[in-house]
Amino acid sequence: MFGAVSDLAAVPGPVTATGTASPHVDGQAIAITVFSTVKPLGRLWLPLLFWFATHFPKASGTLARLSFIHFARWTLVRQIPFNGPPQHREKLNYPHPFFESNFNGGWEEYIDAFSHILTRGMKFFWGTSYGFPQPLPTSPFKDYIKRHEIVASHFWGA
Repeated sequence: MFGAVSDLAAVPGPVTATGTASPHVDGQAIAITVFSTVKPLGRLWLPLLFWFATHFPKASGTLARLSFIHFARWTLVRQIPFNGPPQHREKLNYPHPFFESNFNGGWEEYIDAFSHILTRGMKFFWGTSYGFPQPLPTSPFKDYIKRHEIVASHFWGA
């Protein structure tokens, strides 16, 4: 019985009607994880941006207008944790902006909403990354996100 369940779980499902691949979907919740490379100036800018957002949260109140978001987190990855063999130690030459979110709805609609409602925030965050095309128009930005998105191995929902 357990073998049948795990066999079914291992079979990749179809892409959803909203264009989201099934590994990113759990019921109505969809996960997105984006990992990019920061420009030299971003190494100074992003810590200041994160400090400001932490100490003045009402300044970024437009995020609350996106009620379909369950969770969103931005961080700057400076090192890859070493978990022991067989993993090899990795040294990152540059910090990497890391964004993860869980939301209801379609992937395309999510990127559209972020681009139109948080245009300035997207410029502040991803503008520090190589290849960022600006959030508007959304087609180049969606292509950028697709190129830098990684499949979430798991995510939590409540």
